[in-house]
Amino acid sequence: AERSCTQRVYHYMLPLSWLSDGEKLEEWWRQPDDVVQRRDITKHYHINAPEKCTPPPTAGLKLLKEALRTAESRKIPNRKTRRKEPSKDYNDTSDMSVKVATGRYGSLGNRERRPWHSFASRKLHGGAVSPNHEPVWRVIDRARIVGIVGDEKCLTPNIIIEIKGDDFLPQQVRRIVGSALAVSNGWLPADFFSLSTSASSVIETPLAPPGRLYLAGVRFHFDELAADSLPLF
Repeated sequence: AERSCTQRVYHYMLPLSWLSDGEKLEEWWRQPDDVVQRRDITKHYHINAPEKCTPPPTAGLKLLKEALRTAESRKIPNRKTRRKEPSKDYNDTSDMSVKVATGRYGSLGNRERRPWHSFASRKLHGGAVSPNHEPVWRVIDRARIVGIVGDEKCLTPNIIIEIKGDDFLPQQVRRIVGSALAVSNGWLPADFFSLSTSASSVIETPLAPPGRLYLAGVRFHFDELAADSLPLF
């Protein structure tokens, strides 16, 4: 049995108004149900929706989605595939910038670990936030938009951002969200996650406000495989 869960899932509620084109997106969201299928938005954002669903009028959601995906860890092929493709950059595992996840099973076991020291709480000091410190090397399995909640009258529309990974440093999820928002709004470069998760750099990262993050679930992948892939909870 596993000593701890192999995947944690967090959700962050991001107001639509925080996007640079948030006012137009809120107007789109508040249209009647027969004009916009709000609870589903569009298939372009990894959410099932009918073909008649009216797409967002601006690119803000698409840019946020693209920014979040750059935070995800790469899939690293198994050793047999890597031997067949010796020219690929994922073969250079002697470089500190490339490490493969350990202690995970099935599809979760072939993800690249990256150093997230720049995304840790500033209350941590010294070696705790150094790329030489093993616990800062983490896997982000998924960083996506999974929905929008709210209504046309009372509630402010909020984007539900889902972050899945093997484990997280203090404030890491909020800094991932803050950085993705900054990239989508054009305040940071498109390759910011690549730059800030390099073992040779330390970069200040924006922190999303508290009070909007919650634990959405956990997975014990080895036990699920033993139980015919049925989730334990």
